[in-house]
Amino acid sequence: MAAIEAAENEVQKWKVPELKSYLQSRGITVSQKRKEELVELVEKARDLSLEPIDDGEKPEDVNLNLCRPYYKNFLKYMIQKINPSGENLGN
Repeated sequence: MAAIEAAENEVQKWKVPELKSYLQSRGITVSQKRKEELVELVEKARDLSLEPIDDGEKPEDVNLNLCRPYYKNFLKYMIQKINPSGENLGN
């Protein structure tokens, strides 16, 4: 019991940027949260043993040009599923 209280006291000493970084690395939204709320979220994340998410790239690092061929094929597939006869549905 003393160890749990010590861990809670430790988290309360963290600065807001540290709390936010800890939570964001685990995929938890931190905007519009007060420090007390951030501390509570960190404690819950620890209780759940949430591990940091490390997918290796941030969304802005993704090259969308690499996705286009797949997207184009997906659209062709969906159009064929919706309209198997190939009939022109436009005006």
